[in-house]
Amino acid sequence: MLTTYLSYAEAEVQQLLGLPEHYAVAAMVPLGHPVKQLTKLKRNPVEDFANVDRFDGGPFTA
Repeated sequence: MLTTYLSYAEAEVQQLLGLPEHYAVAAMVPLGHPVKQLTKLKRNPVEDFANVDRFDGGPFTA
């Protein structure tokens, strides 16, 4: 779902979709097939970037 990007392109999206001026675009859900199939993603363990309760709290573990 796209939300924040639309604030930069809302006028273009409204024109593309033929929306009346008094309507606002809150979000969009793009549908389709990817041009390129992604390979296995390289992900960091959650505990490397998430903390418990506070920014300086202990590492989050699932």
